[in-house]
Amino acid sequence: MSNQLGGQEMKGLDYLRMSFGNVDAKLPPLKEVKPQHPLGKFSDYEDALDELCINALAKLTPEQREIIFRRCSRNLRSWEKMKHLHAFFGVGGFHRFYIKDYVGGAAMLLTGGGLLIWWIIDRFKMKKKLQEYNSDIVIQALDDKGYI
Repeated sequence: MSNQLGGQEMKGLDYLRMSFGNVDAKLPPLKEVKPQHPLGKFSDYEDALDELCINALAKLTPEQREIIFRRCSRNLRSWEKMKHLHAFFGVGGFHRFYIKDYVGGAAMLLTGGGLLIWWIIDRFKMKKKLQEYNSDIVIQALDDKGYI
């Protein structure tokens, strides 16, 4: 937006100041607006969702993503919490209880993490298990709303 006023070319905010007769007014600097993440509120769970689910969410409008997030936010599990549970209480299988694998959690609790062998194996498999758990919840919500 540029305009001619008194032989000078004025742009944007300067033109508005002149229009309202407030030439000396100081306006606060504009804050830089960060672009919104393509997954919206689901960006916090990006590590805990599989590719199929991420692609399905990326195709939705922001309003649709908000509806789905509200439907499943209570049940989604975070990767950070899962890592901490595994590190501190993994031998007891608490990371499995976290994703509602009660049988596996009870078995680990009773055997001490399979004498630590099962605990070590779970370190490499738990991200995939978490992604499957969260993706099932999101896909079910998408299906219930008719988005897929």
